[in-house]
Amino acid sequence: MNSNLLFLGCSLNNDRTIQALKAIKESSGDALTQQHFTIEQAPEDEQKIVERNAYLANLGITVIWFEKGRFDYVESILKLARNELRYLGVMPAARKLLS
Repeated sequence: MNSNLLFLGCSLNNDRTIQALKAIKESSGDALTQQHFTIEQAPEDEQKIVERNAYLANLGITVIWFEKGRFDYVESILKLARNELRYLGVMPAARKLLS
């Protein structure tokens, strides 16, 4: 309830994770303010994108889509997110390893 989550490699299709999020949302009502994210491969059908966005948005999850088959984009998305967090001062810079 107090942390933002990033889902990678999760189906988020009425599995235990979704059931837990639904239970938390029901028990807290509209008091949830945390935003969660998932990185997913975009389906080819635009209507499926709209439906998936609505389904997950209802649980407080924002989808970050990447082009179908371009799994190499996931690493780039994560690097951009890390850089943005560092810029905002939310995440400390990585320490250099001493050799």
